[in-house]
Amino acid sequence: MFGRYGFSLCCACFEMQDVVEEEVNPSSRPEGFLKQLLMAAKICDVPFEGQNCSVKLNDESFQQMLRMAQLYSDGLETPSFSFNFVRLDKHLFESGNWAGFASFVRKISCMNMFRGNAATSSSAAFAGAVLEC
Repeated sequence: MFGRYGFSLCCACFEMQDVVEEEVNPSSRPEGFLKQLLMAAKICDVPFEGQNCSVKLNDESFQQMLRMAQLYSDGLETPSFSFNFVRLDKHLFESGNWAGFASFVRKISCMNMFRGNAATSSSAAFAGAVLEC
C-alpha cells in the first residue's frame, strides 16, 4: 500500500547490532527488526530512508550502516534510498572522526542508490564531482 501511494519507510538504528544491544537488553534485536523492514520495503518496492540513532563515530558503526544500506539495494535495478546522518556533535570534527565520517560518506554515495536527479540538482552534481566514485 505504501508504494502505491508514494510513501516511503524511515527507520533509525542503522548502526546498531544485535550482539552489542543484547548486552544491555537481552530481548533487544534492532538489527533483526531493521533487516525485516528493509526486506519488506525491497519486496514491495517502497523507498527507504535510513538514519543512525546514536553518535557512534567508529569504523564498526560506519561499516554496519553500509551493510544495512547494501542489504536494501542489492539486486534492485533502481533502488530508492536516502540516509540522514543525525545527532552530529563537535566530536565529528576531530581528526580521526572526520576521516572516518568522510570515508563513510564516500562509500555510501558510491553505492548509486540514492533518490534524486543529479541533472537537476546542483548540490548533487557538486557532491558527485567531489566524491569521485
